[in-house]
Amino acid sequence: MNNEQIQSLLRQILLFLGGGLVTHGYLDNATLNIAVGAVLALATSAWGVYLRRNSGLIASGEKAKEAGIPKP
Repeated sequence: MNNEQIQSLLRQILLFLGGGLVTHGYLDNATLNIAVGAVLALATSAWGVYLRRNSGLIASGEKAKEAGIPKP
């Protein structure tokens, strides 16, 4: 799965769970959309920070080396 597929899956799960909250009157539709957007923005930022840690950068470089991608 790539990043877009994971984000799409997460969005659908959040909308599904949030739909129950809207149905029972805990949230309105606009609040649900804002909350889902905020969660996805935070998750994307956290994922970016996680990938850019030192060990993540080293692993990414090793994958590029194995794939035969030349150094810049």
